[in-house]
Parts: sequence; C-alpha cells; structure tokens
Amino acid sequence: SVGAITVLQSTKHPSDVGIILATCHLFWNPAHADVKLLQAFHMVEQIRDVLSEYDYPLILGGDFNSVPNSTVVSFLSGGSIPYNDPDLRDLSSEVLEMISKRGMKLQNMYQYEEGDITNYTEPFADVLDYIFVKGGVQASSFLKLPCAKELVKNGVKGFPHGPWPSDHIALVADLKIPFLSKSAPES
Repeated sequence: SVGAITVLQSTKHPSDVGIILATCHLFWNPAHADVKLLQAFHMVEQIRDVLSEYDYPLILGGDFNSVPNSTVVSFLSGGSIPYNDPDLRDLSSEVLEMISKRGMKLQNMYQYEEGDITNYTEPFADVLDYIFVKGGVQASSFLKLPCAKELVKNGVKGFPHGPWPSDHIALVADLKIPFLSKSAPES
C-alpha cells in the first residue's frame, strides 16, 4: 500500500493559486477492511497536515480497493464510520471512536451508473477506484465505464483484456478547479 501527496502552486502567486493532488493504493484483501480503514485514516491525517499549511483545493484519486458501500468510502465521503461494522471487530472501541471523529467529507466526483465497474477479476466485478475532491472542484465530463453485464455478454472473463491492460479501469474526468484568488493578475 502506498500514498503520495503533492502541492502544486503558482510561482507567480503562490499564496493564491495552487492545488493539492493526492493518490493512494490501499490493501487489496476484502477480508481486511480494518487495515484499509487504518490506511485511509493515515492518508486523511497526512492530507489534513498539508491542508493546514496550504488552503488549496484537493483532488484525491486512487485504488481504494473498497466497494461503494464500504467503511472506507463512508469514512472519506461521509466523514464517519459505522460502529457496528463486523469487518472492524478487530479494532478497539477507542481506535474506532478516534477514527470516526477524524473522517473527511470529500465529494465523490465520478458519476457511476448501475452496473459500472472499475475492477473485473472473475467472479468479482465492482467499483474500487474513486476521485474525491474538496474545495469547490467540479467535474464537467467523465470517461464512460464498462458495464459488467455487457462485458460478460461479449465474452470478457476479466481484466486485463483487450483495450483494458490492467485489472482496474482508469478513471478519467475533466475537472474545473477554482483557485482561491479569482483576481490573481495574469502575466
């Protein structure tokens, strides 16, 4: 598992014009939701540190290896976690309480449709990859994702296959990124 955070800022207007880009690849095993949650928690804490120094919009994208109704996605997009999640039974109540107070309310930017997938390793097919944003970032368009039923109908038994060279589909979106200073002088 890995994560990276980069701050890009204007050399002409560093206090006004910048963006924070972050990415991560969380542990793959569905039997270890607790590990993925702890990894997401650590990533959020690192992002908080950067946000405390730079008041820029944030884009966090990556392979979260977590389905849409997972604790990790709830933690990132809803800012909380369900205490009664049986996948978290190995975490103490103190750790769960601390984590639940530190979630982020990030906006999930990708517009998933019924049946969309970002990972297909037969028999599993679901969404595991996300683009989360904060600070007014908006999406204007998205690359259409394949539908699991259509893939099966066309004889695709999993990824990588044909036009998909990985077991994950790349998420592609045109994003509008607001800068804090709309009146930064052009040169």
